[in-house]
This record gives sequence, structure tokens and C-alpha cells, in this order.
Amino acid sequence: MNAETSNPYQTPELVDNAPGMPVPSGLAEVDYASLKWTASGLTLMYFAVLSLVIGWLMFVPLGIIFATTAQPAWQFTAQLLRMVLAVGPVWLIQFGPVLCLGSPAGTGLRPLAGLTVALTSVIWIAPVVLVFGVLPIGACIYAVYLLTPLASAVFLAFLFRLAKLMGREDLARRCRNVFIIGFLLCGSIVGLSLFGPAVPVGEVVGILVRVGIVLLGICVFVAYANIINSTRQAIRRPQESQRFVGLM
Repeated sequence: MNAETSNPYQTPELVDNAPGMPVPSGLAEVDYASLKWTASGLTLMYFAVLSLVIGWLMFVPLGIIFATTAQPAWQFTAQLLRMVLAVGPVWLIQFGPVLCLGSPAGTGLRPLAGLTVALTSVIWIAPVVLVFGVLPIGACIYAVYLLTPLASAVFLAFLFRLAKLMGREDLARRCRNVFIIGFLLCGSIVGLSLFGPAVPVGEVVGILVRVGIVLLGICVFVAYANIINSTRQAIRRPQESQRFVGLM
């Protein structure tokens, strides 16, 4: 009997794909260098999301400054900052999928990025169409309300496909979880809008339901941003990316 192979106390050999040393194996035909445009698009989206959160936090203080100060210069500055913080990050978020159109061909990523760009373009065209009176205001509002979660779901499918290509089942699982919870969230909002007034519940219960939906929406938003951040980290630093643990 070979003592080397039968010794139960022998130190096991370290292999490249051992736990703690992840070596992504999903990208069989493309390498990580070919995903540089994808990483740039995700980085742009992630920092735009952070800017959007800062804008939300600053919106009320700037509004207070605008309402209480008597100095026209301060009023103009506060209002300008509110507009920049509200609109600027949203524009940057829209440009992220455009950069993702540079994903490697033959991976199935470009069609998903292209569909996301098309949907977000319609979302931005809707207010312009409303200004010129081409469509009624109701149609424009419904278009924005319906296409925004749809565009987010399509881009989540893009992230899911990318995670599968990189062999990152943890990221793919998180994408799937966010999709399911987001679907339930949208269903809750639609159900509350359609049947909420007809359901005889107390005022306190109604408030609690609405607060719960808002909190769930915040959780989905944070989880979505975390997936974007984790995916861009997985592209830029594949050997270290699994230490970035995200929500859901």
C-alpha cells in the first residue's frame, strides 16, 4: 500500500479554486479585460446611486434654506443644488447601461443592455412628449411608472447573466432574490392602489402597510445598489471580490 496516498493525516494540497481563493471559471471565451466598459458603466451607476442618496438627504435642508432665507443669492444657490442633486444622478444612472453596450459580443449581455437603454430612453422621452401635448398626461405617467421597474428588472437580468458568466453563483443568487422581492413589492403597490380604498381596514393598519412597503422598497434599492457594487468589484478585482458581502 502506498503510504503517501493512504496517510489520513497528510496535509492536503492547496488548489487554485480552494475556498478563500476564488478563481472564476465562467468566462471561457472572454477575459476580464474585455469587460472594462461594463465595469465602467457599473461604476458610473454605483456612484450615481450614492449621489442620488446624498441628494435625497440634502433635499429637505436645502428646501428649508430656500424657504427661510431672504437672500436671493442663497435662494438661487439652494434651488440650483436641489435641481442638480435631483436630476444629475438620474442622468448618470441612465448612461451606465450605455457603457455596458461595450460588453463582449457573444455573451448575451449586449441585448439586455440595449433593451435597458431603450426602456430608459422612453422614460426620458415621456416628459418631453407631455410638454408638446402629443400624449395625455395620464398615458405619460403610466408609461413612466410601468417602464421604470421594467427597465430595472431587465438590467437585473443583465447582472444575473454577467454573474453566471463569471461563475459567481453568489451574485446570481442575490440578483434572483432582489428580482423576487422587487416583483412582490410592485405587486403590493399595484394591489394597494387598486384595492386599498375598497378594503375595510383601520387607519393605523393602512399606515403600517404603507410604511412597510416604503421600508421594503428601501431594502430593495439598497440591495440593488449593493449588487452593482459587488459586480463591478468582481470584474476589477476577481480574486478579492468575494469578501464584499452585500445585502440579500
